[in-house]
Amino acid sequence: FPTRRSSDLLPADVVAMMRDLRLFWLKTPRELGGGELDPLEFCDVLEEIAYYDASAAWTAMVGNGCTGTVAGWLPEEGLREVFAVPIPPICAGQFVARGMAMPVDGGYAVTGRWGFSSGMNHSGWLIGGCLVAGGEEQILVVVPKSEATCHDTWHVAGLQGTGSGDYSLEQVFVPAARTFAWPGPAVRGRDLFRQAPVPF
Repeated sequence: FPTRRSSDLLPADVVAMMRDLRLFWLKTPRELGGGELDPLEFCDVLEEIAYYDASAAWTAMVGNGCTGTVAGWLPEEGLREVFAVPIPPICAGQFVARGMAMPVDGGYAVTGRWGFSSGMNHSGWLIGGCLVAGGEEQILVVVPKSEATCHDTWHVAGLQGTGSGDYSLEQVFVPAARTFAWPGPAVRGRDLFRQAPVPF
């Protein structure tokens, strides 16, 4: 985001502090280094962050929801790729099926544009909801942010620091291991991941 105003993003030192406090992984399974907090405890943490800054709380909420979903639902092969670094990743994106996934050998060619991708500036991976071409199946795809085009669209009066811009993909290959049916049952995690996917 070379043209972004500084007020449209969380300051780098705030993001670093939130990373150090592990505030982006409260809904990630414990086996992957997360806190796996129950919903009420999670809300208590968000409330405390929001007392100081609403944008920081919003991006913590979104980062936890997106990263926790990837951590709980992504197939094992894809999970090993996304969680390959010692510190867990931060994911951002949009669950609404605004993309089209064309089946190809080994995965999908994905095209689409997703809005309101809060926190994507400090995220390494993006998720996007897609319809599978030729049917009504919906999937979530997980892509490195480096493979997406990020669009500077977030110029608002409130929650400026969430940086909730758009991103797009144009015929980007996504291996099947980095996709999963949505909504559908989680494949790892404890009680937190037994609730229905959308409330999660």
